[in-house]
This record gives sequence, C-alpha cells and structure tokens, in this order.
Amino acid sequence: MGRLAVSVVIPTYNRAHLLPRAVRSALATLEPGDEVVVADDGSTDGTAAALAPFGDRVRHLVLPHRGAGPTRNDGAAAARGPLLAFLDSDDEWFPDKTALQRALHDARPDLLFSFTNFAVKDEDGAEHRRFLPKWQDRPWTWDEMLGAPVPFSTAAPLPTGRPDFDLRLGDLFPAEMEDNFVATFTLMVRKDLADDALHFSPDLRTCDDWECFGRLARRGTAAFLDTETAWQHGHAGPRITRIDPLVFAQARLTVLERVWGRDAAFQAVHGERYRRIVRGLEHVRARRLLRTGRTAEAREALRLAGGGSFAERALARMPGPLVRAALRVVKGRGDDRTQQG
Repeated sequence: MGRLAVSVVIPTYNRAHLLPRAVRSALATLEPGDEVVVADDGSTDGTAAALAPFGDRVRHLVLPHRGAGPTRNDGAAAARGPLLAFLDSDDEWFPDKTALQRALHDARPDLLFSFTNFAVKDEDGAEHRRFLPKWQDRPWTWDEMLGAPVPFSTAAPLPTGRPDFDLRLGDLFPAEMEDNFVATFTLMVRKDLADDALHFSPDLRTCDDWECFGRLARRGTAAFLDTETAWQHGHAGPRITRIDPLVFAQARLTVLERVWGRDAAFQAVHGERYRRIVRGLEHVRARRLLRTGRTAEAREALRLAGGGSFAERALARMPGPLVRAALRVVKGRGDDRTQQG
C-alpha cells in the first residue's frame, strides 16, 4: 500500500517558552503531505507570537480553556492524516521518530497503534536513557506482555543510520490494566481503525490518557518499538505527574471500572487479576483518606481493600481530627529520629 501521511497534534497551555522546541522537533521529522497542529487550550502567554516564525508550516487551533483531554480530542478531530501522533509541548522528538513508526504502519495495515521507549533530560541537564521501564512500580517482562521480539528490520525498513532493535506486536489489553506502558508523546495511531476508542475523557484530572490507551488496546493490535524516539524534558512548570496521590488513585479506579471492569468477556478470564488491582488501589485510597481525617470514607475503602492492617482499622474508627493529630505526632517522631540519625 502507499505511504500514510502523519498528523502531529501538540496540545499546549501557557508554554510559549517551551513550545518552539517541540514544534521544531516535529517539523524536522515530517515529509510532504504531513502536518503539525498546535491545539492551544486557551493560552494567555503569547503562544501565537511564539508560533508566528513557523508560518503556514503549523496550524494553530485556538480553543477555549478546558483541559488536556478535550484539547487532545479537538486536535485529533482537526487532524487530516490517517496516522496521528501526539507530542507534548514541553518534550522533543528524535529526527527519525515518525520515519520509524510510519514505516511500520505502512507495512502492517492491521496495526492499530505503536509506541516506543524514550529518554529523560532533567532540568539540570542530567540524562536518563531507556526510561520507560522506570515508570512502573515493578519490573515487567515484555515477552509476557506482547510476545517474543523480532528484529524491526524484518517488519519494516530502518531509516539510514538507525541500528536494529527489538519489535513486539500483540495484545496489550491485559497488561495495560496493570499499569500504563504508553507514553503519549511516543504514540502513533491509525485513526480509521481506532474510531471512537481514540478519545480522552474530559471528566478526569489525570489518567485520561491511560483510559484512551486501554480502549485502543482492547480495539486492536499494539506494537512496541524498543528504541528511544523522544526526549521528555524536566522543568519547573506545572506537570500532571505532580497530582495528589488520592486523586490519582481515584482516577485509576474510575478508569479500571470503565475499561476493564465492564468487559464481561475479559472479566470471565481475568476477573481475579482485576479485583486484586482494585483492592490494592482501595488500600492506597484508605491510607490517604486517613491522613486527611476522612475516616468514614477510609473505613469503606478498607472494606473494599479487604481489611487493611489492625492499626489502619483502629484509626478508621476514630474521629477525623484525632486521627490527623495522631498522625502528625507519629510523623514528628519520625522526623526527630531522622535528624538524630
């Protein structure tokens, strides 16, 4: 089949000082017929002026301020290419990023989406390579998640100068329930195959990307390119990764129920695995609720978690202000021991 055009969507909000780096890196990867769409979530910091030097090489989509999910959705809806890729406005692509993934999607018309490894560069310039495995709380075996690897070169041509690397294709849906393995800024997706699965929920403050990737994984074949194609840059500005752990745990529970919990066929096979994950997240919620003195909610979360420890159950039966005071004392003693040590 012929070469597929790529649309790059860059959602942004008040990052005029960072956005040009992302745009330059995207433009450097593209070929004739491709496009860059900057989906601007109501920025007020001179984003239009920052984009002006790029002229008509960039489509600036000015939107009302509604958050990351709706902004990505509007950018995806405006994209014209059959292949869609997202780049966060504070990050940066390697020059052959789209060449690698486009070649694979060209060669495999059944492939719904692909994602890759990435590198991290801290604000002080320190570099952390092949960072994807460090996202998760425990090590994973890719053979178990997506099957045995094959050399990328056996599936699609390599760009000039790019060494060969492992490629895995398969069903990511069960593994994605455990954790998110897809970095949004490495994703490429076939729009016509994705259809309504390519959607970021507007009601979630976090994990809306994980919900989207779970729906994509249920819809069709995933490919993991075990090579770096992007830099994630550290900076002092707002990041979604700094969200409160209680909000994060609740969002994860919501996504689990929507994507995996309502899938009867999946539950028939993987139901106990699903319930184990839910119990763990309810335990996280219970501990955070205790710290804020919300003991009635903590008791319910402990029940859903399967009980919790004796100390947690005892605290959950106490009045909220007393629990907060007790935990402050415990924390203070811990700080004193740390200082003495």
